Amino acid sequence: MNSEEKGREVSLYDYINLIYRHRVLIIVVFVITTLGAWIFSLLSPPVYKASSVVKLALKETRLNVIPEISPALRTVDPVQSQIEIIKSRALLENLVMKHGLNISFLTPVDAFEFDTLWTTRKAKEGIYTVKFKGEYFQVFAPDGSVIGNGRLGEPFNGGVLGFLIRAKRKDYPLVIKFIVTAPDRVALSLKGIFKVTQKGQTDLAVISAQGSSPDFVKKMADALADEYVAFTLYGMQEEAKALRSFLEEQLNKVEKELKLAEDSLRAFKEKAGIFLLDESARTLIERLSALQSELAKAETEKQEAEHKLASLRAQLGEKTATFEKYKQTASSPEVSSNPLVRSLKEKLTSLEIQKAMLLEKYTELHPEVVAVNREIAKTKEELNRAVANALKSGPSAGDPIFQNLIAGIIESETKIQSTEGRINALKQLIKKYEAQMKLLPQKEVQLAELTRNVEANRAVYSMLINKLEETKIAEAQKSTDAKVIEYATRPIAPIKPRKKMNVLLGAILGLVLGVGGAFVLEYVDVNVKTPEEVEELLGVQVLGNIPYIKSAEDAEPRVRLITNLDPKSVTVEAYRSLKVNLKFASTGEPIRTFMVSSAKAEEGKTLTAVNLAITSVQAGERVILVDADMRNPSVHRFLEMTKSPGFTDVLKGEETLDDAIKHPEFLRDLAVLTCGSDVVNTLEVINSESFGRLLNELVNRYDTVIFDSAPILLVSDTLAMADRVKNLLLVVRAGYTERPALVAALRALKRANVNLVGAVVNAIHLQKHYGYYYPYKYYGYEEREKRKGKKSRSWWRYFTKRG
Repeated sequence: MNSEEKGREVSLYDYINLIYRHRVLIIVVFVITTLGAWIFSLLSPPVYKASSVVKLALKETRLNVIPEISPALRTVDPVQSQIEIIKSRALLENLVMKHGLNISFLTPVDAFEFDTLWTTRKAKEGIYTVKFKGEYFQVFAPDGSVIGNGRLGEPFNGGVLGFLIRAKRKDYPLVIKFIVTAPDRVALSLKGIFKVTQKGQTDLAVISAQGSSPDFVKKMADALADEYVAFTLYGMQEEAKALRSFLEEQLNKVEKELKLAEDSLRAFKEKAGIFLLDESARTLIERLSALQSELAKAETEKQEAEHKLASLRAQLGEKTATFEKYKQTASSPEVSSNPLVRSLKEKLTSLEIQKAMLLEKYTELHPEVVAVNREIAKTKEELNRAVANALKSGPSAGDPIFQNLIAGIIESETKIQSTEGRINALKQLIKKYEAQMKLLPQKEVQLAELTRNVEANRAVYSMLINKLEETKIAEAQKSTDAKVIEYATRPIAPIKPRKKMNVLLGAILGLVLGVGGAFVLEYVDVNVKTPEEVEELLGVQVLGNIPYIKSAEDAEPRVRLITNLDPKSVTVEAYRSLKVNLKFASTGEPIRTFMVSSAKAEEGKTLTAVNLAITSVQAGERVILVDADMRNPSVHRFLEMTKSPGFTDVLKGEETLDDAIKHPEFLRDLAVLTCGSDVVNTLEVINSESFGRLLNELVNRYDTVIFDSAPILLVSDTLAMADRVKNLLLVVRAGYTERPALVAALRALKRANVNLVGAVVNAIHLQKHYGYYYPYKYYGYEEREKRKGKKSRSWWRYFTKRG
């Protein structure tokens, strides 16, 4: 609402009236947006959706050669991690190449049927050409070289790409051209069609593909599901393959060392003739052998971790790999150079030595051993975190595959640090027992050392054999925890556009925009529209609400007079009400003399003055209407009279009052004093003594004297005349008079000490204002309008008509 209305409480009626006034705008906006939404839905291409379901590989896929990384470091949601792997660029690139999605044909191929298209990373970008000669063809690379020969109906394998082509008809073209695009660029554009979500709280993921072709989206949803399963299996097999190679190398080395140790032991026994050790020496050897075996296992585990670490760093740093952008991490400084890592490593070594010393006296269940184990576990947790923090200084780890590689690096680094502590502890214990063994006789010492080497190598050899078998089983495995649970079905109906929903949203948007636009227009519109606004601004009563007379602006002036209307019409009744209200507007003497004016021109003041004079005559009063608008007189045009002689001629003494007074032909009882001849100085005429004498004579002769004056804000004549007449009736045109103009007119009247008896709101569009139309039903207005044929329009036109 406007600032002038802040003092008045806004009611529901005000909002209803506002919407009713701007109903055409609201309806137009509503129709446009609703129709636009409907047309948009018709023109939008259909979008289909197909979904497949896969079981995620949440179980640990790494081999149990290296213990699992600390749970404290597992801050990433495993389900979301697998979902990100499914959406990763690496998988999408494999999908693009496996299905030849980076191949686009430049020539029409409707005469052929292509199947099993595929490419590799070695396929150069550019235009390839297929030239036919009968049922045979040659494929040329972008540089013109031949990459292979093929035959219709048989798979073609050109090394870098391949396909199967069949002819649908005999008159097929002899040359086909197609372009190969880099798979990473196609994968980037393809990423937008996929959406991967977790299915409830399960370990299942829904892979959805959207597109304009139902067959294509089904193919893509199934292909990505298969690619994820293949990727998981390939990763596990590759890891097992690398580990198998390492274990076989270590096994060959240990096997040779074991054979050499056994040969040395046998040769010594034969040469020295000593085959058995005494009890104390045997106990010492057993202890040393056990420690030596543990040391060999620890060193093997460390080598395995180092081998795995080197492999992971190679994947990150490989220039041709997907993770070239993570090369920085691969070349980061050694974790062992970190001060915190070095401190924790020393602490872990000390604890391992302490544990080894305790185990000489107690078992694993002893409270002191249990306490040390607890402290070792705690230190490992801290070491895990320190290693993780040291490795997180590299680039962003947003890629899920990169996260897995980093997790493996952290695991390997932590394993290396923890095993080094155990190795140092075992070496110190071995030195202690070796010192005791030197106290034995020389031959027994030699026999003990040889026996210890044999037993230690046997233990390591046995451990490597077991691990190698586990690795071979993993490498030969043809399935993983990941599997396709449900392949997609071909969609029948599109999911977009949702026509009903779009139309509904368009309708809602139209209502919101329409109503919002109505409020905006109301806010920026400074024109008064209702009698309540006029009363609030002027502080006086509105004595009359005059309806808008249809086509009055285009008709002859006389047509607008109430004498041409039905005596029981709304307009005639409105003027009667104005006459009655004006009679009771004063608490003292009845108002007999008054001016009719307005804030500015074109507000209907003259029409109001003329019709009010006619109404007074019809009520039996003696009335004279004076045209005192000396700037733009118009009373004579309404009543079809001559302008002169008139008001100014009487004031100048050129005519007598009786000679100047006229009577219209259609209403002889109405006395009219038209404006008269033009005057140069209007203020001089108004302030003259003759004006006072004329005013007194008119008051003595007539019951009511009505002056039609000039607009208040345009000339000073009105205020000068109002100072002498004293009473003024202000005409306000609904939807036309601006609030600032009305306020300015009120201030001018107050400065001139004019008695503002009331206001008349003119040209009210009854159909524009909700509620104003209802009271006039009492007077039979609708029925008479219907009889005149004014109700022949359709409901739509009636509802949207603006007057």
